[in-house]
Amino acid sequence: MMVDLLTCLGIDTVNALSSCMNMSIYDNGTVKEFYYEKGILLGEWTEKTKQKDGISITFTPDESIFGPFQFKEDIVFAMLREISFLNVGLEFVYKKFRIKSKNGIADLLAYKIESIDEYLYPIIHFEDEIVEIAFTHSEREDERFYSFTNGIRNYKGGVHQQVFKKAVADVLLELYPSERFIPTDVHSGIMGAISLHIENPMMSFVNGGN
Repeated sequence: MMVDLLTCLGIDTVNALSSCMNMSIYDNGTVKEFYYEKGILLGEWTEKTKQKDGISITFTPDESIFGPFQFKEDIVFAMLREISFLNVGLEFVYKKFRIKSKNGIADLLAYKIESIDEYLYPIIHFEDEIVEIAFTHSEREDERFYSFTNGIRNYKGGVHQQVFKKAVADVLLELYPSERFIPTDVHSGIMGAISLHIENPMMSFVNGGN
């Protein structure tokens, strides 16, 4: 999990692009620390600690690669908050902020919906070891989905999103049969989030969405 928490590309990428990086792993009363410069491990040690279990990462982007830099606090905060939605119970401490989710992508959906419309019924939330789903409907006519595979946002949706939408429509059409009732009626106003965990996923990285 440690690799996925920093970025979808992993801690090795962060290390390679940093002039220096320090990583501290707190586990059961001990802390193991690693210090890197320009991607090279220069120091490693273990000692006792009273800190609770967790991971602390500090790094400085390499100005020889990026030039003068400045972090955009709103983007950093939004990324950490999204990761917290996908990892229930995981707490991030970023400066004075503490970021933690208790209800996974149900919290993500509640946050997104709160900023645009009131939802029409309480969020339906389901999860097991492979998939987590949350959805409801709003007063909007369009549909809005947030899809993830192994913690990475799928801006194009993905097959898992299409299958989920079809399943919702099939169930409602079976419960309320009507010649005038079509799947697009079900999808109108639907607000959903789905997170899938699979081995060897194939994904496209595309900027966009919200």
